Amino acid sequence: MNKLESKQSISLAGMSFIQIAASFIVNILVLRLYGINDQTDSYVAAQVIPLMIIGILSSALNSVWLPRLSASTANPKSWYITLSKSLGQTLFLVSCIGIVILLLSKYLILVFFPGFEDTQRKVVTSYMSIFLVSMVFTTMSLQLTNALRTQNKFYEVELVNIITSLLVLPSIYFLSESYGLVIVCYIMLLKSIIIFTIQFLLTKRPKILIYEGISDKNSWRLMKPVLGGSILYKFSPLIDKVLLSYSSEGILTLFNLSYNLISAGTQVVEKSLIMTIYVKFGKYVNKKEFFKLKQSVIHGMKRAGVVSILTFLAMILFKKELISLLELFLSSSHSNCEQIWEFSLLLIGLFYGSSAANLPINAQYALGNTKIVVKTGIYGFIFNIIIKLILFYTLEVTGLAIAISLHYLVNTLIHTLTLFFLKNEINSETRAA
Repeated sequence: MNKLESKQSISLAGMSFIQIAASFIVNILVLRLYGINDQTDSYVAAQVIPLMIIGILSSALNSVWLPRLSASTANPKSWYITLSKSLGQTLFLVSCIGIVILLLSKYLILVFFPGFEDTQRKVVTSYMSIFLVSMVFTTMSLQLTNALRTQNKFYEVELVNIITSLLVLPSIYFLSESYGLVIVCYIMLLKSIIIFTIQFLLTKRPKILIYEGISDKNSWRLMKPVLGGSILYKFSPLIDKVLLSYSSEGILTLFNLSYNLISAGTQVVEKSLIMTIYVKFGKYVNKKEFFKLKQSVIHGMKRAGVVSILTFLAMILFKKELISLLELFLSSSHSNCEQIWEFSLLLIGLFYGSSAANLPINAQYALGNTKIVVKTGIYGFIFNIIIKLILFYTLEVTGLAIAISLHYLVNTLIHTLTLFFLKNEINSETRAA
């Protein structure tokens, strides 16, 4: 890594940390205001399906449009047409799915949260309708984010996220007492709208070409296997919530907080060390620099590995201090905070795998091998289901945390082996060299 890249990584890590910390503090603020109980369980549950849909769609859309945007950066006109088509296709997909989910929300909650009582399900339904609207703007924003990053506008993206995240905190604090948790849902909706609007202006108000996006047959061809596979293996977090709905009151909130804590750390690593690498994959493939692509994947995975090991050791060495901080911020019992620490430690596989796996996956996308990614993802999903059921029913919530870590580690291993050992341009050039 040269000096310029080092400075960029450090500054992006700092900005990402501020933004993600502000977002994470929202969860802490909600817990301080409302406690750890069935009310906060409902708030967490309401976000599960919208977040899952965002994950499914962003994965499928990125597999097609991120390499295209990356490859067309040298031609502004082509880049804008590509972005406009991606936005049109995104709006069509997310709107259609959002409407279907909204119409079926009562039945979906009944199926996916069987441990909840009727009154709690009604609250979840109400909150989820707000998050489904937010889902539309968030998914659109992710495409604008990718576009800005292909133009090396990493700082602008993070700055928008930081400002909006910081504005959310006082809004929740001053309005929650009068309006309850529902106002938090509306504030998060407003945040997604503001982010989309600013990013739309930063990309110079591109057209949203719905018809052209729908008519792009090649994008559907490449996306179809990823979309189909994602619908299957992106259900993983939902399975966690189904299992946790049978646990005692507050466990869903505690586990979700631990999961979000580790995911927040993962986002810092990805945005500062990983994303700056894989947004260039489209360029490498366009220029047929396959050896450079391979080296970038290896280099990025080493970065993520070092950070993960250091994080794991720090969590063990500073256990008492971390638990004390959680007690201070959450105003919760020692036992609750110790559980959060334990779950977070066991989720270290998520910390590494969630960021590192993006490298071989995005390399395959750039090479046009979307079907391979789906196949390996399905294998990982099958392993995921089996290991979660076994460990949850033997070790309960602790077993679920271990299973999630194992899933992410195995998933990363499978994608990496597939990239480096199956016949493709990367390995052909390496052998020729």
